[in-house]
Amino acid sequence: GHVVPKFEVGRAVCSLTAMLGYMCPLVAAFFMFVCMSQDSLAFMAGKAFWLAYFCTALLANFILAALLSADCFGTEDLESWMAEECDYGSQLYFAWMTFHLRAYGEVAPTGPASNVISLVIVIFGSLCWVVPLF
Repeated sequence: GHVVPKFEVGRAVCSLTAMLGYMCPLVAAFFMFVCMSQDSLAFMAGKAFWLAYFCTALLANFILAALLSADCFGTEDLESWMAEECDYGSQLYFAWMTFHLRAYGEVAPTGPASNVISLVIVIFGSLCWVVPLF
């Protein structure tokens, strides 16, 4: 946690890396099913994962980041250093990294509503990883 990305390019690289790290165990499970001649099970698990991932990581994160950004700007005692972290891009980065269970902590929720939204993001991230394996 001592080195954190400060600029958009660094955050984009961290986001892609988090996505790859998040998917690595699931891809390994997929190949394990294929090696065990369980092609139909691999197909069902892969389809379930991509459907869950598309709905939660792509769609829900964009919506939840907008809610986080709106809640962030709703705080009265917004300090100057927090104002630049309240933009939609920073909140999308926070939601993306939190969903992929790799948040660094340089962007954090600012109020009770943001804490609840962050909890929902973590639950989505955990469920998206686990549900396709059932």
